[in-house]
Amino acid sequence: MLRFVSLYILILCSALPLRAGLIDSLFINAPQDVLPLLGHTERLDLLDLYDYRLKAEVENRLGGRSLLEYKDSCMLRLRVSDAESWEMHLLQGEGDRLLVCLNSVSAGGEMTHLTAYSLSWEPLKMAFPKPDCKHFLTAAPADSLTDADLSALHALLPALPVAASWQEGNRLQLRIDASALSAELRRAARLCLRPLTYEYRKGAFVLQ
Repeated sequence: MLRFVSLYILILCSALPLRAGLIDSLFINAPQDVLPLLGHTERLDLLDLYDYRLKAEVENRLGGRSLLEYKDSCMLRLRVSDAESWEMHLLQGEGDRLLVCLNSVSAGGEMTHLTAYSLSWEPLKMAFPKPDCKHFLTAAPADSLTDADLSALHALLPALPVAASWQEGNRLQLRIDASALSAELRRAARLCLRPLTYEYRKGAFVLQ
């Protein structure tokens, strides 16, 4: 009988999800002002569902749905709502490890807010890239745009939102989101604008 009980406990334990460790703990303990739509219970539920390989989706505090899209030992990506996403990346700083978070909101174009924290969620000062809009410009093919469209695009560039995404190899990519413009100006943006990629090295972002 004792052997049967021991075997049952072993099987039950093997079926339980294994925590990824630090990245889970950081997500659970993120301050409420960092993730205001998800309480402690909702975060635990998301992690459990994900670790069971189920759709990791819960109801958030606004009555919408939040989805844990991906996590590993160094990052976690969350679809907070239909219009908002949030990412957390664990990086090696000049000394201690730190967190970089990307909070992207889609409203008339996608805009990303970048923040840095210690592992105890103390805000850190970090020199995130803030390039002038002209640095996104590249030469368009000859005769591909009218002077009027080109002038209109240049005039609107300072008001357009900048979106960020995290790439493999600790790279941060910035791009101007022109999705709210007219069809003609969106075409001009596709021809004239390029993304800017920065590699994170020894506590700084270096343009590639």
